[in-house]
This record gives sequence, C-alpha cells and structure tokens, in this order.
Amino acid sequence: MRKIAVVILVFVFLFGFQSVYNTVAAANSSSDDGNLSDSGIMSFRHQHTGTSTKGKKQDKKDKEPAASVTERRQRGKTLKPGDCIGIVAPASGINGYGGYLTEAVKYLKDLGYRVKVADGAKDYVYDYLDGHYLQCALDLTQMFADDDIAAIVCLRGGYGSMCMLDEMGKEDFDIIKKHPKLFIGYSDITALHNVLGERCNLVTIHGAMAVSIGGGGSYFSLEEFEKGIQRTKTQIPESEAWKITSVTYGEAEGLLVGGNLSMIAATCGTPYELKGDSGILVLEETDEDAYRVDRMMRQLYSNGLLKRVNGIAYGEFDNGRNDPGEPPIEEILKYYAQLAGKPAIRGIPVGHGEKNMFLPLGVKVKISAGKNGEGSLEFLEDYAVEPSKENIKKK
Repeated sequence: MRKIAVVILVFVFLFGFQSVYNTVAAANSSSDDGNLSDSGIMSFRHQHTGTSTKGKKQDKKDKEPAASVTERRQRGKTLKPGDCIGIVAPASGINGYGGYLTEAVKYLKDLGYRVKVADGAKDYVYDYLDGHYLQCALDLTQMFADDDIAAIVCLRGGYGSMCMLDEMGKEDFDIIKKHPKLFIGYSDITALHNVLGERCNLVTIHGAMAVSIGGGGSYFSLEEFEKGIQRTKTQIPESEAWKITSVTYGEAEGLLVGGNLSMIAATCGTPYELKGDSGILVLEETDEDAYRVDRMMRQLYSNGLLKRVNGIAYGEFDNGRNDPGEPPIEEILKYYAQLAGKPAIRGIPVGHGEKNMFLPLGVKVKISAGKNGEGSLEFLEDYAVEPSKENIKKK
C-alpha cells in the first residue's frame, strides 16, 4: 500500500509541475509573438481611465447603457494644416489595398496634414478568424487617447467592426469619451458609429475612408472630405445629379443616426444594436436584392427601431435587383415608412457609390416631406467646434 501511495504522490507532483510549466510557457509565448498581451492592454486602459479591471469579461459586464439620443453630443475639433490625422483598420485589412493606403497618406500630406498609421492598419491581412481584433481595438483606443491626433479615418469597410467591438470594454469607451474627435468612415464602420454615438455620446462622420481617399473614391467624395474636416456645419450639396423627394408626407426632428442597412440589421439583438429613440434614421445599401432589403427592413420594424425613430432619410440603394414579380426596392422602402407611420424622404447623397457626402451623425436635423413630392434635410447644429472657440469656452 505504501508503494502505491508513493507512486500516486509522484504522479500528482509531476502532473502539477507540467501544468505550471505549460502555463508559464504559454505566458512567455504570448508576450514574445509581437502582439500585445491582455495584461498590457489592461495596463494601458488603467493608465488612461484611472480604473482597474479584472479582464475582458468584467469589461463586458460593466458596459454602460446607451445615452439618450436626444441630448447634445460631444464634438471633435475642425482641422487646419499641420494637424495630425490617424488611420485605423477596425474592419477589413489591407489586402490588395496597400497602394491605396500609400496614396491616401500622400494625399493627406499634400493637403498639409501630418499622418499616423496604426500598427494594425499597416500589415493586417484580412483573416477574421486570426484574433487580430484585439490589436484593432487597442489601435482605436490609442488613437483617441493620443491628443496629437485631431481626426481618425478608417482604412476601409468590408467586415469586422462587430468582432472588434467584442474586444472593447467600459475602459475603452471611457477613454474615447474623454477625447472627442472627428471619427470618419462608412459601410461596416456603421457598427462603430452607432456604438460611439450612443455609448460615448460622440458625433461621428459617415464619409470617405483611406481607400476612398487613396484612389477608390469619387471626386465628389474627396471634395466633401477635404471641406468637411475644416468646417463646423454642413448642408446637402446642391447638384443636378440628385434630388431629395418625399416618400411619406410629414415633418420630423431628431438626432441623425444610422448608416448601412445590413450592419444595423446585423446588430439587432446584440449589445451594439442601435436604439435610435426619437432620432432621424438614415439608411443606405449596396448590392442587395429586393427580397434581402425587405427582410432587413422587416427586421428593423419587428425589432422596434422603425417605431422608435421620428423619421427616415433614405440614401443610395444601388446595384440591387428584383426578380420578376417582386416589388422594386423603392416600393419596399416606402412600404416600411408607411407601416411605421413615419415621415420619410429619399435621395440623400450618401452611400457606396460616387455620391457619398461628408454626413455628420449625432447632430440635430429636420426632415420635411411635402405632399408635392419635394423633400429636404436641414442640419440644425454644428458637428464640430473651432479650436479657438473651444479654448475660450474652457477658460
């Protein structure tokens, strides 16, 4: 019996030793592979918030509820030559777009701005299963915490913003709240627009990204971007290329919220879904057939979003098709505005095509949809502040 007991004790000792060895080896491996460890990220968050954390799971439990959509949101500052613009990649990576990034940096420098490109945006090859989103989350938080950076531009859309949001916690959002600045992007970035708006109470911009600036965008979008980062208030640019029309009659006011339809539908039922209470919902989409648009609009109706907002402003819905016997997309959009009983307009120059204006989200607007078929979108407040005025206000 004694021999058996000794054998058991030796076995337990060796098993325990191996477990400790494996744990230490794993820790060393995680700190040597060039990526930031969880402890390093927690240290960064603690440094900028003054709070402690026990890890990512605790972060998720501590996330704050959405801010009221009716309250005035924080605004970034307008830019002037010499200011610094940061580029991050919260969605898809640089795959095949390295030349666009190089050209975007050159373009911004030619305008007189300095540029900082986040580590995760320089060489991130698109693989949404590789766990890269922790780096993306830290890049975003660091860019907001860096007071040298006046505005943040996303590399591109594609896919991944929701994955990255899973790596963010209350500490990240607290840092962002303390450092409001212009945050610019569209498409997949819609998930971030809605979270930064409702959780950080921040005005953000639906506008051209680095890939657009570096050669993938239209002249109109570039001009809108160039002017947009230097002014405080905007209006719908006048052009014969588009006309804002009435979809369902009425008038409504509220904070402009929304973005890409697919992303808003995808976040329904998640911690990142758009509440949109008393807002004006702007929607745009590309390459989605009629039945898919109907399904997503049904989701927003069943989820309650279309009932919670005060009105709807439709942007571009390009490259969609409807099979024989199916209603066209225009009829589907009108149907859901009528079903929700909301005034709605169509023709806002915002979307994935050549007409993509510098559109502020989180500012108070008014939509008017006339019985004569005409419509309008009026911006009632600034989306940015001039640094000189901000300094005077603080003093």
